[in-house]
Amino acid sequence: MPYKNKLTGIYSIVTPNGNSYIGSSVNIYHRWAGHRGALRNRKHHSTRLQAAFDKHGDNLTYKILCLCSIDMMNFYEQLFIDGMGGELNTTKFVNNVWANPDTREKLEKHHKSELWKKQRSEIALRNTKRWVPVETSIGEIFESMSKAARAYKTTTQHIKHLIECQTLGRLGVRFKRLSDEWTEEKTQHQKAAESNKGRKHSIDAIKKMRAAKVGYRPDLSVGEKGNKKTAVKVIATSISNGEIIIFDSQRDAARYVKPDNHKTASAQICKACRGVKKSAYGYVWGYQA
Repeated sequence: MPYKNKLTGIYSIVTPNGNSYIGSSVNIYHRWAGHRGALRNRKHHSTRLQAAFDKHGDNLTYKILCLCSIDMMNFYEQLFIDGMGGELNTTKFVNNVWANPDTREKLEKHHKSELWKKQRSEIALRNTKRWVPVETSIGEIFESMSKAARAYKTTTQHIKHLIECQTLGRLGVRFKRLSDEWTEEKTQHQKAAESNKGRKHSIDAIKKMRAAKVGYRPDLSVGEKGNKKTAVKVIATSISNGEIIIFDSQRDAARYVKPDNHKTASAQICKACRGVKKSAYGYVWGYQA
């Protein structure tokens, strides 16, 4: 529904079976749009109205009951709730339950009773947090994971992860529960090798994967000679001075132009040799025939 004139007053949202939700707003049309958005996202504060929307969908009727000034909204809203029922409202009283003098008197009396104090004490004891002491590899001991997180300026979830894997992370230290024993420190490559241990494809599976080209990427810098694969030489011609350099393999060429990151260089040289790009790293590349 498009926004119209800014109207201040009391409105209702009525379901097909007659149940109603009574509300007030300084801008009724804008408030209705907020109701619809919350209902469609299943985040409405009234669980009763949300349940009605889930059942009836958009078959709800929006009505303006009366227009009034801002200072009279609470009065007229309470008047319509008492008259129409307001079955879908979270409370029968405007603003909160403390607006009803009888209810306020009962709650105040209950909150001052010994029974209430006893119940709150029992709940407080049940909700007492059980701290998990944490120890680091450099001998530091913290009362809890949260205190360790604050000391290392990170999150509690990060500390919990480091405790579970006992890995030397970016914080530079290892963590464990004070009651646990230190495990053998392993690198990421060792963990990956252990997780993949015993997972080998059969010869028939490898042949099928290669036939379907699934999980198999041939090395373009490698040629075949019978059943034996041999490396293909790569020729690099300098763009600046025309110097020609011949490498025994694409890998040697990659390590020559970019020793710190030869894997990326190998991919770029491969593209240049195949003609996907004109040059790479100041050279024109090609395979030796």
